[in-house]
Amino acid sequence: FQFEHFNSFDREQLLGLNKQSLDSIAKAKGALPVIPPFEKHPYLQQLNLTHDITGVMIGTFPPISYLCDTLGLKILTYRNKPSFSEPDIPYFHGNYSSLWKYAPIDIEAIKLNPRSQQPRLIENALINSGVLYTDIISFCQRKLENDNDTEKYTASDKLLSSIVINSALIDALMGEHNVSRLYFTNASFFSTNNKLFNEKGEYPLKERDAFGLFLKGINDKNIMIEFSLPTEPDKWMWINERQLLPEVRTTINQKLLKKVVLNLRLTKSNLVKTFQICSAVSPAAVNRGRVRANKCVINYSKIHQVDIADSPNRLLKTILQAFFDNNITSLYQYNAE
Repeated sequence: FQFEHFNSFDREQLLGLNKQSLDSIAKAKGALPVIPPFEKHPYLQQLNLTHDITGVMIGTFPPISYLCDTLGLKILTYRNKPSFSEPDIPYFHGNYSSLWKYAPIDIEAIKLNPRSQQPRLIENALINSGVLYTDIISFCQRKLENDNDTEKYTASDKLLSSIVINSALIDALMGEHNVSRLYFTNASFFSTNNKLFNEKGEYPLKERDAFGLFLKGINDKNIMIEFSLPTEPDKWMWINERQLLPEVRTTINQKLLKKVVLNLRLTKSNLVKTFQICSAVSPAAVNRGRVRANKCVINYSKIHQVDIADSPNRLLKTILQAFFDNNITSLYQYNAE
């Protein structure tokens, strides 16, 4: 997993690498190269945390289908085969509008408007709830997936490499604002099996989840990171990368699993920022059988007497509604031990 490799480049060099990649694909009329391009996030803007913004949603990086809009193409090919058509909407989570179908905004009404207006309409709908959306990755390069000895491009976060963190997001959250809650589109703390620390006391980041990458970016800015459980809000645990005794590492890993909501505290010198953070099953996974074994999903099913097959998507809707309503405390009941 390459993380630091491109961080020594300045922004102009990164933009130059990206331009070379896009020029090559445009010249090839949408044919994707065997060596994947170096990509710049197409939707990132300056994060304007006005006093009305109280929540920030954080994802990773969009599928490469965004290049259709960037280059004015209807389709991208790989090895002369159609691989990606233009996304459903030209915005975050635009491939199938997946996240927005579960969020409390009228995405179907928005999609009736001209394509060029759709991003602004989604932004307005979010702002009306005091929410902004952004991603934690500003630049990256993909690895191709090997499928039965055939390489192909995919939308998998796991295959993102040469990652450059969106440090402007971290700087904004450490500045003046009224943000009290963060939503991660994927996070290790929601999982039943993932671990925050490996044996070296490092974040493994094998899933390239938004929360893990967020922590890595904060850690590398020498900001102290702590979490606490909603049931023990004053018992803070330090989770920066470092050598840990095995029993300490195990305790942290166990406490950070099977949770929908946690408290997060970031400290640098005399500056302290505290947030409620939450996450759920990703929109792409709501119909996958294995997610029904997630302890938070099982809790939701039992509490609401809902069939386990319907619980992942209903939990996702419930969490997003609570996030938009700034009612995170209503989600504590879905945390598992």
